[in-house]
Amino acid sequence: MPNIILSFDDGRKDNYRIVREVLEPLRIPGTFNITTEYVKNNEFGEMPCKDSSMSKKEVIELSESSMVEIAGHGKFHNNQLDGFIQGVDELRKWCGIGKIGIASPHSELKKSDIQKMKQELQRHGIIYVRTGDRLKDFQFLRKCMRKINGFMHIPQMFSWIYKDTMLNETDTFVLYSVPVLKNTTLKELEFIINKAIKKDKSLIFMFHSIKKKNECFYNDFWSYDFDSFFGFCKYLKKKENEGYIKLSKTIDLIAK
Repeated sequence: MPNIILSFDDGRKDNYRIVREVLEPLRIPGTFNITTEYVKNNEFGEMPCKDSSMSKKEVIELSESSMVEIAGHGKFHNNQLDGFIQGVDELRKWCGIGKIGIASPHSELKKSDIQKMKQELQRHGIIYVRTGDRLKDFQFLRKCMRKINGFMHIPQMFSWIYKDTMLNETDTFVLYSVPVLKNTTLKELEFIINKAIKKDKSLIFMFHSIKKKNECFYNDFWSYDFDSFFGFCKYLKKKENEGYIKLSKTIDLIAK
């Protein structure tokens, strides 16, 4: 049965709200990838974003929920090895976490980059790295089609672009994710989930902000509409109740 994972980057303030207002009421787990310096001072300039972060207290509160996995996202939102290690060390002190995963800021790390770091990451109890999409064949064509589909929103095209990003049983330490952007439609998300069900493959969806209309940064490229997110979550819960998928945290893929 495919695992479907919702993964949220940075530690943005609105992520705390969606846990309380959407995920916990629907009993849907989520993975929250925290940039610790962003959370600590909330004045990290434009990196990872201009919007407000969760507080350290809120990160700790979320870590106590059975619906939440806290993972690293670099201390300073970069892909430096020492930053990953410093970030997860801080999260361990805050939340009492043992083994932990990390997500690559900007999804910049390629599999070859991760393999070079793997031994040192594992030595520090880091059990997976989640990065962006995986494009095996027709890479240039798919990148072009991704830009085109940003305007056309054809579900079949969306699914073809990200078909290699679906996860197999052999995907363990290096994990890939499908980005959910401002204009991603529910039909696109539903179509690729149905493809994953047919192929018996898992999917990680990468989110950033979840915003309500008229809120600051609602129109940002990385913000997703709150009502659309709620509708997506209800669709996922329905699919799980029907026995087609299992809603999971990222770490559950490693534990299988």
